[in-house]
Amino acid sequence: MRFVGLSTALANAKDVADWLGIHKLGLYNFKPSVRPVPIKVFFEGFTEKHYCPRMATMNRPAYKAINTHAR
Repeated sequence: MRFVGLSTALANAKDVADWLGIHKLGLYNFKPSVRPVPIKVFFEGFTEKHYCPRMATMNRPAYKAINTHAR
């Protein structure tokens, strides 16, 4: 069985590869300079430490960010 994982932007490619059981030899993480379309990255931090409350805290800001930055 072969797994292929694709993403337009992935800052934690090594973590995802580890999760999928991909060894270093099978990981290809291309630099942003090879992208055919430039990418803009936006960060927003959240202080909630526990998973479920943090996910709930992120819902509205994530929705607003998508509406603001997506075409």
